[in-house]
Amino acid sequence: MPPPATAAPTPVPQPTTPAESEDDRRARWREAAVPLTDLEGKFGLRGEGAALEVKAWLVHGAPVTNADKVGVPVYVAAGRGSAVEVFIDGEHKVFTDFAVDTRDLVVVELAEYLRVRNRSMRPLSSMFYDLKEQCLPDHKIAGPFLTDHATRLLSRVREAMQPVVAGNATGYWSLVAPDDQAATERRFALEGGYTSWDDLIATGGWVDFAPGSALVRLVNARPESFLDGRVFRSAHQSLSDPEARKVAVERIVDLLGDVAVLAERQVRRSPEELQRGRLSCRIIELELALGTDEQGLQ
Repeated sequence: MPPPATAAPTPVPQPTTPAESEDDRRARWREAAVPLTDLEGKFGLRGEGAALEVKAWLVHGAPVTNADKVGVPVYVAAGRGSAVEVFIDGEHKVFTDFAVDTRDLVVVELAEYLRVRNRSMRPLSSMFYDLKEQCLPDHKIAGPFLTDHATRLLSRVREAMQPVVAGNATGYWSLVAPDDQAATERRFALEGGYTSWDDLIATGGWVDFAPGSALVRLVNARPESFLDGRVFRSAHQSLSDPEARKVAVERIVDLLGDVAVLAERQVRRSPEELQRGRLSCRIIELELALGTDEQGLQ
């Protein structure tokens, strides 16, 4: 007589993971992001309804997807009223493989968002241009715009370097080339300097009047004073290989040199040179250490 059949074990229900909500996705991206404050503000065009109130995030280490869970380089997420959050996947291949300008692609997506929202028949490229022209005039690289931006950036670098220089003001002053020393003194006089010049040398206040080439020389001569998060983020002292240290210094010096030339030499430049200058400004902004970068690009 065959043994009685045993009942099949009752399967134990497996716990299910709740689907990630839209709010959860956005919160996760924000935790892995830094704000792009130069893309924040109002974006709108006459005749295209309420202007968008934009908050922009550059996300790293967390792929950005659209509402259908498809990976995208830029996702415009609707908020209350006309508010939107823009999430940019900083590691998407359109940026890493093709070097597409991050900000331009964001503006394209904002233009498309307005077109869809308003059922507009305007060409996308036309709306893209109008948004750039009317909402981001400081992104221009023609005329005085890029020069003014480089000048403001160089002032921020001077401000960040001053506490370091103040610790050994006369020593750093001795590293400045004679021509740059003379240019610093002339600028001090032209701007109506009323304090003692000798006091300015002793306290390090001369940095405020030094030309960009002097700043480049200081960083090149004393990188251990200005890298490693003191003024610029790039590692230096922590690198054990001498060649690696040299490369780290040359990178910052070359970028800072581009910014200095843009700010202080008024010459006609090709579009390619202007593009290079804009990228150098952007990278130097990103390189400024925490506490020195007023733009908030941590």
